[in-house]
Amino acid sequence: MHSMSVCTPARAAILTGRLGLRTGVVVNFSPASLHGLPDSEHTLAHYLKEANYSTGAIGKWHLGHHPHYHPTYRGFDSYVGVPYSVDMGCVNCENANIPPEAPCPYDPHPQINTPALPLYNSTGPDCGGHVCDNDIIEQPADLTTLASHYATAAQQFIGKHAPGQPLAGTPFFLYVPFSHVHVPLSHDPRFTHKSARNTTFGDTLLELDSTLGLIVASVEAAGLAADTLVVLTGDNGPWNVKCDLAGSQGPFK
Repeated sequence: MHSMSVCTPARAAILTGRLGLRTGVVVNFSPASLHGLPDSEHTLAHYLKEANYSTGAIGKWHLGHHPHYHPTYRGFDSYVGVPYSVDMGCVNCENANIPPEAPCPYDPHPQINTPALPLYNSTGPDCGGHVCDNDIIEQPADLTTLASHYATAAQQFIGKHAPGQPLAGTPFFLYVPFSHVHVPLSHDPRFTHKSARNTTFGDTLLELDSTLGLIVASVEAAGLAADTLVVLTGDNGPWNVKCDLAGSQGPFK
C-alpha cells in the first residue's frame, strides 16, 4: 500500500487502513497542532481491543499529542515514545543533521515556539485518567538512549504475556514505529564506527537492527514465537537533501 511519502499521513493510513483523502490527514502534524487523527477514525488497536487483545505502542506517534489524540486514547493500553518527529523539538545530545540542530536554550524564559522534544511513558488507557503531560519522563529526550527505552518497553510488554505471567494467554498487538532513521541522527555510542558504512547513518541503522533483534528475541524468550506474527514496514524512502545522513533508493530512483 502506498499512502504518502511523509510521516503523519503514512502512519494514519497504516493504523486505519484508509487513505488521507478519506481521513483528511494529508499533511504532517507539528508541535503547534491542536488536533490529530479525527475522533471518527478507528485504529487497528481499537478493533483488536474489541477482540480482547492487549495493545501497546512504542516509538514515534505523530498522530496528535493532545488529549483524545494521544495513543492511549486511540486504542492502546500503554505508550512509550516521542509524540512527533525528532527534529520537531530541540535536543541536547550529540546528533547529526543538515543544517545542524541548535541545542535547547537554558534561558528560564526562552523565546521559542517549539518545546524541547518530550519522551512519554503512559501506562494506562486515557493517560491513566490524568493529564498526559504528567507522563513525560524526559525532556529534552536523549536520542542516544531512545532505542534502549524502546527495547526495554517492548521486553516488558511482551514478557507480561509469557506463560505464568499476568497476561498469559491474552493475544497482543505491539505497534513499534521507530524514530530511526529520521534526522537528527543519533545512537548509543557503542554503535559508533561499528557499521559496514562506518558513517553516522550506518551506525544509527545498525542500532535500529539491533533493537529489532532484541524485540524478536523477547518474543522467543517468552515462548510465543510460534504464535506471533512479526510485520516489518517502511513508511518513507530516503530524504535525499540530507546527503550521507540518509539512505538510497538504489535502482528505484
